[in-house]
Amino acid sequence: MAELLKIELQNLFRGAQFLELVHLGQQLVDQIRLRNRARVELLHQIRTLKEQKKAQSAVESDEEDPRESGQTPYFRGHRAAEKKILTRISASRPQTDTFAQRLETFNQQLSHETEKRRKVQEQIRDLRVLSFDEELLRQKINDTVDDVDTYSKHRLSKRYYSQDTLERLLKNIEPLRVHHALAKIHAPNFDPPQYANFAVVGVVAAKSEAKQTANDRTKYMSVQLSNLKQQLTLTLFSKAFKKYYKLRLGDVVAVLNPQIWVQRERTGFALSLKEDYDAILEIGHARDFGLCSSVRKDGSLCHTPIDLSKTQHCDYHTELSYNRTASKRLELTGNSKMFTPTEDGVKQAMYMSTKRKNGREQLDGLLVADASVPKQDVGRLYFSNPDVSRAFFDDSYANPRLINDLQSAKSRLARVKNEKRLRQKLAALADGDTLKDTSLETPESRESRQKATKVAFDPQTMVRIGFNPTQRIFERRQEREDAAVRSERVAQLLSTAKTEKSLKRTKEETLRRQRIYGKHEAPTMVELSSSDEE
Repeated sequence: MAELLKIELQNLFRGAQFLELVHLGQQLVDQIRLRNRARVELLHQIRTLKEQKKAQSAVESDEEDPRESGQTPYFRGHRAAEKKILTRISASRPQTDTFAQRLETFNQQLSHETEKRRKVQEQIRDLRVLSFDEELLRQKINDTVDDVDTYSKHRLSKRYYSQDTLERLLKNIEPLRVHHALAKIHAPNFDPPQYANFAVVGVVAAKSEAKQTANDRTKYMSVQLSNLKQQLTLTLFSKAFKKYYKLRLGDVVAVLNPQIWVQRERTGFALSLKEDYDAILEIGHARDFGLCSSVRKDGSLCHTPIDLSKTQHCDYHTELSYNRTASKRLELTGNSKMFTPTEDGVKQAMYMSTKRKNGREQLDGLLVADASVPKQDVGRLYFSNPDVSRAFFDDSYANPRLINDLQSAKSRLARVKNEKRLRQKLAALADGDTLKDTSLETPESRESRQKATKVAFDPQTMVRIGFNPTQRIFERRQEREDAAVRSERVAQLLSTAKTEKSLKRTKEETLRRQRIYGKHEAPTMVELSSSDEE
């Protein structure tokens, strides 16, 4: 029954609708061609008649003019030719409906095909099962083996069911490995495979922690199914989570008829199970399953699933390790290599192997490839400078400039150490003032030191100059201090002065005036008060 249904589906989706559309399109193309051909012929006839009309100096009109009785034969011939052309067109035109009628017919056919597809989907749902045979699931074993699983194509170290039991469990069920499922379920619709029953077979490569849903009512967990190359996500919700959260890493499992969960942006999909049916079959444990043991930058292990029969590390860390090894040699890190050593006029290069073809030796597998090198230079090595090229082909070569730089660095460090040692010795001397802590000296020694430092020139130099140029610099501060003291004293005197002032001459001034001007001059006196307004 399943095989007949499968054949019917293939005939249905490949044949009926496509042939109908092709036939309808061919009819439309033929009609358009006939119309275009008739239109061209009609235009040619009209153009010919108009040229004849112009030659006879006839009136350019499509209707018969009763006032021009002499032109009646011309218009009669024109109408006869037009009628002949229309008759030919109507005779060659196939009997077709209007566009609206054809559109209605197409919609009816489309609805008919949709109805047939819906019926097929209903038949598929009727044939679909939700769980494996419960009696066969009880026949579980735990044998240590070393054979290949028929459905996943992985080597097994343990079997949980015998081969005969697996065949009966997966009878009338189409097994799909991970890469087959990714090919069958694709954009843009992400429709499930057109099988009555299918099972996705893969290795449990990773499991996430249990998480709460948005409404915090149920828990869910994500399981990564892998073929040790590609991965497919299986999400277990609610009851399915409670039943299968103990799935073991490395086990080969078959998931029966999972639901397809499409992402919002329709960029991918995931499988999901919600009910606690027996929908997951544990086949055995994969012998070649392993996890990458490389350490990441944060100190954690990589834990990417790998095939132990082929590698011990994932592709990313394998490539990273190769790049690190290549970067240890300076000549392998340059992107632009100018100087290339030659031998007998031939550029030197390194290859993995050599081949012979037509009696000639050909080099294959260039180790160092550079995308920026032109195609005609492929197979050559370029170096940034001659020292790099010598180091590439001579392991005992040492760059003299690097040795000189190392020696200069050592001498620089020695000079710094000697300078520090000299400063320590000078600080221990009695007159090593520049290297001592002056905050611990006595006031007397500080005063004597300040007086000594105020003199910037020795006595002989000041004798030649004639004065001390730095004296005013040191005295300005004292002058400013004296001016401040004087201002303070004046302010105190003004605060204690009287408000009444007398401008009377003093006795000395009176006696002086008497001696000068005579004894009979009467002294005058003017008194002013701070209360006077004038």
